[in-house]
Amino acid sequence: MRDAEDAGRRPAAPVARLLTPPGEGGISVISLGGPGAEAALARLFGRRVAPVGIAYGWLAEDGRRLDEALVWRAGGGFEIGLHGGAAPAAAVMRALRRAGARTEEGALQDRIEAEAAALLPRAATLPAAVFLAAAAGGALTREIESGDPARLRALLDRAPAGMALATPRLAAIAGPPNSGKSTLLNALCGRDRALVHAEAGTTRDPVEAIADFEGYPIRLVDTAGLAGAPAGVDAEAETEALRRIEEADLVLWLEDPAAPCPPRGRADLRLSGKADLGLAIPGAVSVSGVTGAGLGELRRAVLEKLGLPFPADARPAAFLRRHLRILASLQPDG
Repeated sequence: MRDAEDAGRRPAAPVARLLTPPGEGGISVISLGGPGAEAALARLFGRRVAPVGIAYGWLAEDGRRLDEALVWRAGGGFEIGLHGGAAPAAAVMRALRRAGARTEEGALQDRIEAEAAALLPRAATLPAAVFLAAAAGGALTREIESGDPARLRALLDRAPAGMALATPRLAAIAGPPNSGKSTLLNALCGRDRALVHAEAGTTRDPVEAIADFEGYPIRLVDTAGLAGAPAGVDAEAETEALRRIEEADLVLWLEDPAAPCPPRGRADLRLSGKADLGLAIPGAVSVSGVTGAGLGELRRAVLEKLGLPFPADARPAAFLRRHLRILASLQPDG
């Protein structure tokens, strides 16, 4: 009886949920369901939505257009497809609130599974694809919903690995001209991504590629050589190289052991290149982009510097900062 009385005191209202992850993307999708959903939608959408098919039109409020939209019926309610990005979705959610809807971020599983599904097409290694496919299928949600403190702590402990699988970390290859940076990038990627030439200064614009490091996708950027006091286009290339070095998670400083050149500025891992020539710089990781010597040691050294356990595995883990906040709030002392 009390439930019926409470329901009578609370007017039924439709519920609007943002199903797609926040941030920039191709589209945003909002679900609208519950009592009064059709009336709330009718205040913004200028045409009827048929039982089958997709309706196209504009969402508008008080004569002010909000966004173009595709609207279709789903699960007894409606789904609204908008342009990607935060602004259109936020404007429509505000308008739906003024039209009488309650707005929610979406069920936990809706958000996490949608986030994983959005990242899955860009997975660059098999472990990354398996990890994201499992999260899209509810693996992470089930661990969170277990409520078990040990399982929740494990999700936090594995978060660095999960985040690196979902969003590749950036490693910049820096060093003086003609030290073998482009050859090393090609060797780590297993394909010719950067132009290689005996003449110094071949690379001016940064060249990016993703390589497999023990199952983790790592974004590598081959930067212009740093040396002397460049002028003109070389100075512009060096400025861009320094910018990319600054934004990298890890900087690999590569030198020619026949002409050692101490790092200029940041250098997280020092490499001695051209190991196939029989020379090496003491204390540096010795590698050869020509023969592949030392590449395994280099991959492991990079992962150690990044704090990532290897080889990568697909166990559930937090993979976005939003998940860290959710898990922190569920801890006994949270």
